[in-house]
Amino acid sequence: EASNNCQYDWVVVTSSGSSQKYCGSTLPPTATYTGSVTVALHSDEAVQGSGFDLEFTCREAPPTPSPPTPSPPTPSPPTPTPPTPAPPTPVPGAEYLTLQNDGGRTVAGGAFGFLSDGYVSTYPAETDVAVTLEGNCELRWTSFDVEASNNCQYDWVVVTSSGSSQKYCGSTLPPTATYTGSVTVALHSDEAVQGSGFDLEFTCREAPPTPSPPTPSPPTPSP
Repeated sequence: EASNNCQYDWVVVTSSGSSQKYCGSTLPPTATYTGSVTVALHSDEAVQGSGFDLEFTCREAPPTPSPPTPSPPTPSPPTPTPPTPAPPTPVPGAEYLTLQNDGGRTVAGGAFGFLSDGYVSTYPAETDVAVTLEGNCELRWTSFDVEASNNCQYDWVVVTSSGSSQKYCGSTLPPTATYTGSVTVALHSDEAVQGSGFDLEFTCREAPPTPSPPTPSPPTPSP
């Protein structure tokens, strides 16, 4: 039955929460609906029509994909701990000296071996410690980390030989050098920042003895 706004009789098609009402003799449009579709007929007590016929083809709706399971957050990698330097490979006859254990010691000439600050992780605050090596000594630095500052004013390593001193700090290796007579390696630190210290290899040869002045010959008597 036709009427304004299909108010008496109608067919209503509902899908996905949306509805469309039809009446009269005009064919509703061919349409595709997703999920499901309901076709309903309503009539009142008065005029009726002949009804309707339709053809339908329904395919199974694909399953609704499950929301992806959130992956657990990837843990941040642990902050790497700086590796503890491996002790030098033992060498027969070598000296293994540390400022921590041998501070104030004087090592006689003819020795060779290794010298380090010897402290675990970092050297302590407010320390002054030194070792003296006698003989003609070559020092070769293998690691160095002492608080850096302008003119090495806070922490430093000072190398003293033959009345001359050279102060070092930061992370640059001091140069390999040879010292005559004896050499003293000293570490100073203030109360604040500390570094991991240093390691060096030394070879000291006994200094040759100082020659005695020649004994003067007695004067030859005049004839």
